[in-house]
Amino acid sequence: MNKGIASRLVALSVMLADPTFVQKLWNKGVDIAASVVASTITAAIIAGIATLTWRYKRKRDLELEDAKQRQHDRVALELEHEKRKRDYRERIKRLAKERDDFVAALESSANPVRIQELWDDYLRWLYSNKLQSLLGNQVILNECSEERQLYAQIGGGIEGPRDQAVKWIKRTELPSPVLPD
Repeated sequence: MNKGIASRLVALSVMLADPTFVQKLWNKGVDIAASVVASTITAAIIAGIATLTWRYKRKRDLELEDAKQRQHDRVALELEHEKRKRDYRERIKRLAKERDDFVAALESSANPVRIQELWDDYLRWLYSNKLQSLLGNQVILNECSEERQLYAQIGGGIEGPRDQAVKWIKRTELPSPVLPD
């Protein structure tokens, strides 16, 4: 019996050693399927890594672009603020010069009609530059409200009303030289 088992084992080993066509085909299919699965898993891993890298890079680029835009806006705001401050200082200088021009014109004028015209021009200037709401200018306007027509008072001479007008104009309050925020 040992010989029978031994011969069967030999036959089985020969059969196992030499697979049939169907077994060869089956083994080849399994190999191909295993390669496809391995390639798919590898491709999925690579795609996952690429997607994560792309998202990270996109997020970083958006953050950098946002930071660059904030810096650009900050610089533009700072430049605009500097321009506003410069324009404001220039406006104050212009107003002071115009006020001094009124004083000089009044001091050099001896004509009562011209004095009244200068005073009226001054009042229009005060309102056109929106200076009437400043406290010092409100006081001037209240003081001169009874004496609006300087020309009517000039009957006794022009020095009194002219000097009063010069005094009021010199007291004209200009906006603060510091730009309010």
